[in-house]
Amino acid sequence: MQTAKEACRTLKWDLQPLAARLINTQEPDPEALRLYINALKLCDNTSDAPWTTARSLSTTLLSRKHLPSEVIEAQKGLLKKWNYNCTAGTVNMRLYIYTSGYLAAELWSDFEDSPTPIDTTYGIDFRSREVRTHDAEEIKSFCREKIYEILEEFTVKNQLEHDLIYFLCDVESLKMLADFARDPEMKKRATLTLDYCFLMLATNWNGGYMAEPFFRQKYLKTMMSDDASPSEQLGWLYFGTARRQPINRIPLLFCAEEGYELPPVIRAIALDRSTTRQKTESQVPLDAKGATIWKTIFHDSGYSLSSGVTEYLSKSGLKTAVFKEQRMVNLTWLGEPTGGRFFVFQENIKRPYFKEDGINDIGAGENPYSQRLQQGQTVIGLYDVPESYPYYKQYTMYRHGSELAPRREEQGWVF
Repeated sequence: MQTAKEACRTLKWDLQPLAARLINTQEPDPEALRLYINALKLCDNTSDAPWTTARSLSTTLLSRKHLPSEVIEAQKGLLKKWNYNCTAGTVNMRLYIYTSGYLAAELWSDFEDSPTPIDTTYGIDFRSREVRTHDAEEIKSFCREKIYEILEEFTVKNQLEHDLIYFLCDVESLKMLADFARDPEMKKRATLTLDYCFLMLATNWNGGYMAEPFFRQKYLKTMMSDDASPSEQLGWLYFGTARRQPINRIPLLFCAEEGYELPPVIRAIALDRSTTRQKTESQVPLDAKGATIWKTIFHDSGYSLSSGVTEYLSKSGLKTAVFKEQRMVNLTWLGEPTGGRFFVFQENIKRPYFKEDGINDIGAGENPYSQRLQQGQTVIGLYDVPESYPYYKQYTMYRHGSELAPRREEQGWVF
């Protein structure tokens, strides 16, 4: 018997081969169907609940024409475990939840949510302030309003969590809405926002790499290993590139020929590196506290150099949570097999979350006493860290075995 956590894993990834068989009208494996139904019934209060709920729904919708009614009912039962009138969680979590609720309410006119929902993910309380059951029309209305608010944040404030790790999370929900929403206005808004997100990816793209200063980038492994990140795999799927890409972390939703089509001009922008390009943009971070991030990306045919600077309007900006995951200098060079990345980061006030000891297991970022200036192919970093600041280390990372391995040091400088 699976545990709830194992069931969550099954729904997130393992059911996709089954769905692929169903989409291609092949006979489903009875044991795989049994496992899918069991996982839908078991999945509950787990750390991956928002992602799992949305991904299982998208997989069910893709293969809905071939699924037994027992599977549909089990999917509906999982969706009913939520209370959708909640506002907790990060943007990608909330967008997954609102997307799931909205599509479920469109799909089933008798759909209701739970007055005692799945209530915690990463310590975040997802319980509604209004603990009661909501009917389909109430869920549609609330989720529609919240989805539109998030889409406006994406496009007006450029408030994307898309940097390497989170791009896939955000566009997965958008593609579900673009593909499956019945309301024409919702479908149109989701499609246009999806175009915008892929345009942002295209302008950060160079030869198979997402070459930007990362506002949110948790894991070193996704930057420093030969494996492409989920966002880079998705870029390969839509843009194509000579870089070898394993497609092992992309939901089936993006591989199925249904719904959204990428405008050809966006693909052309991603692939045109016939001459040097420079992109500048501003971004209002999620935990802004009066901050604006300014980014510059310089593309050449063989490499990209990018940097970001954070501008504050008040001293409270020094404690914004964005520092814990920022990587605001990024040199990315192309090549097989020696392509890779080089970047600098510093210990910061959010590492480890205002405590004097312990380890920040989320990742290392910047600190509020570092700024960068970029013009074309040159970036100058300025650091003025007060002696009273408890985090004083600076790290330089580059891929093991890369062309940067030979280096020399003179009077504190590394060449």
